[in-house]
Amino acid sequence: MSVIVCNYAATVGCVRFRHIVEHFRGGAPQRSTLACRMDDAQRCEMHESTMGAAGDGAAGEAGRTRRGSLGRGQPWLMAAVRRNPSRLRRRLASAAGSAAVLAALGVGMPGAAAAAGSGGIPPVAPRVGSNWQGLGYNQDPLHVGGLTWSDDSDAFDLLQKRVTYIRPGMVRIMVNRFWFDPEGTEDHQPVQYNWDTKEMTDVHKILDMYRDLKVPVQVGIWGTTQSPAKEDGQDTGQVYTSDAFADAQAALMKHLIIGKKFTNITRYSGINEPNGYSKTKHYSFDDWQTATRNLLDRLPDDDADPYHLKSRVVGPDMAGAGMSAYEGDLGLQSVTPDNSRTAQWLTWKFPADLKSFTARFYVNRIGVTDWSFWSSADGNTWNRVGTNSPLPKTTSIDNTQYPVTTKGTFPADSQQRYIKLVMPARPAGDTIERAIASFEATPAADGAATFVDPMNDLAKVSGSSTGWTPPRGKDNFWLKSMQTNPILVSGSDVHFYDYEVGLKDDPTLDPSYAERTVKTAVDQAHALHPGAPVIFSETGDQKPDVGQGQDPFVFATEYDQGIRMADLAVQETRAGLDGAAAWCLDGYDNDTKCGMWDHRDNDNDYKLRPWFYTWSLLCRYLPAHSIMYAPAPQDNGTTRELDAKLPNGGWTFVLVNRDKTNSAQFTVTEPTGHLQMNKYVYSPTSQKVDANGFPSTVGSPMDVSADSGFKVTVPANSVVMFTSMAP
Repeated sequence: MSVIVCNYAATVGCVRFRHIVEHFRGGAPQRSTLACRMDDAQRCEMHESTMGAAGDGAAGEAGRTRRGSLGRGQPWLMAAVRRNPSRLRRRLASAAGSAAVLAALGVGMPGAAAAAGSGGIPPVAPRVGSNWQGLGYNQDPLHVGGLTWSDDSDAFDLLQKRVTYIRPGMVRIMVNRFWFDPEGTEDHQPVQYNWDTKEMTDVHKILDMYRDLKVPVQVGIWGTTQSPAKEDGQDTGQVYTSDAFADAQAALMKHLIIGKKFTNITRYSGINEPNGYSKTKHYSFDDWQTATRNLLDRLPDDDADPYHLKSRVVGPDMAGAGMSAYEGDLGLQSVTPDNSRTAQWLTWKFPADLKSFTARFYVNRIGVTDWSFWSSADGNTWNRVGTNSPLPKTTSIDNTQYPVTTKGTFPADSQQRYIKLVMPARPAGDTIERAIASFEATPAADGAATFVDPMNDLAKVSGSSTGWTPPRGKDNFWLKSMQTNPILVSGSDVHFYDYEVGLKDDPTLDPSYAERTVKTAVDQAHALHPGAPVIFSETGDQKPDVGQGQDPFVFATEYDQGIRMADLAVQETRAGLDGAAAWCLDGYDNDTKCGMWDHRDNDNDYKLRPWFYTWSLLCRYLPAHSIMYAPAPQDNGTTRELDAKLPNGGWTFVLVNRDKTNSAQFTVTEPTGHLQMNKYVYSPTSQKVDANGFPSTVGSPMDVSADSGFKVTVPANSVVMFTSMAP
């Protein structure tokens, strides 16, 4: 028989995998004669091996095609696995050579051993639990000054040259509804969408470029308005959940992916930041759920759709909404000020005697620890439990909260099986909010499993008062989207901004909070939605304390932005994120400097800004399907290292030193064997570029072996990269 694995399917969604699985579903597999629908457009690489009844010779081929694993990046198949995993695995297992097939497809193999390096030696650093899809950026698809890209060939040629160098792993492009569905179209029967507007002409031109470059793209829609003046008023869900809006979204997907054959559009995210309130929108999670279901109802089932449109739908495209404030914890139960006029309580009941418990809280004012815990043997007679509540500390500058850990223990043979948490009432006018983030109880019996309640909801409590809500009374769209049964989207799409530039005056905070925050959130997401990718479709640095009309990216032209963005990418990747798109490529309007250059800045020849240097290198030399490793950070908190095993067997090392005055010493140790590696340096005194302004290597290629460790000195406030990939 023949097993064919598409190495590019993990990010592009090659339908070849679907044909393979269908062959196996029918029992004995048959030779496949179906051609890959994406082989030309999506750099699909085919590997074919013939196996005997026992799978002779398959293991080696499976190992060579491991980067074609379905993993988190193949949403439609992972959705099939989630729907009926045991049935799929049984039928796969019944086929000859099943072990090799399962290994090649990556189905049912969580926690697989780390890929071997030189001489079969496993990598040294801990493996990051991600299915890496790459780094990229957000891009405004429109040209400026009333021109289309076709009207300005010089500007388009420069854009194409730069993005070709960057070689992004993903690009996010958003459209406005009024570009193709302006006011009055509902009056037509049927609706007449206009795909030939000036704006859609630009969209097509940009998507043509990325299809030619074989770059995966995520598309979404800015909002429901059909007026460029945005005078439709605030939509509180009526338009968002309407049939007309669902029809428009489905029409957009079908036009771009089927009609225009932009099959490199691998993800469609719906509306931008549906959890954010503005003068044009105010939605609930139920609105998002209804709108998403309405869209899915208008798309064919995957079994009948060679384009698998449903499996390209991701979400909820949520604004970070205080993620850093709660250190990445997505699920909390809170007593808001509105609900604190009366006491609130929670009770847990256990089947065995308890030894101890630990609870984690967040409060919005330092020093508040007024809650109490009570225990009981029978649920009737209660005794207050002695607790220890350490003083809180600051979490982040954005929506600052203060974490408190509370612990309690019980005497031996106390036979306590009930625990109650009581939040006392607060006086009228009080603004204190108290939230519980997690609760753990340890049984008295040795070896008994610890009870864990993540407080994502109240499902594990035995009783509660009625005043508990999510923090600030607002649903976490990301958390709830993963709790929906069945889950509506094939992957998580959220936004995360680092507020490091606002930390300068607070010595208790440090830039490394991003890694801790992202890891907590991503670990929860992967646990709630196994196999689904977690992508930050917007990420970057923002200044949170700007005034109305001021630019939150005013710092983006500084040298330090190149350091900040590199460090953020390294932290997010080390934390287990599957990919991220920076905000932004080349600007979005006249009032912000978010881009690596400004596509309105033709008077200065579209001058590249400093952070182009580091972000382009990271996009280029951390390609999709790399396996990430996170060496333990040094104690100083200012250095970080990321090791990436590349799909071709080579390596990339990224070394960051945030110390402003002192150089840092790294010892890079991985089983690389001998490799020819190129070195890049971004430092205050070294930013070597070529005639195009693109990063250039420092010196000649070096013969490097990290098997026993090689020492690297990174200058102060600098980034150094080594890669075996060609310049």
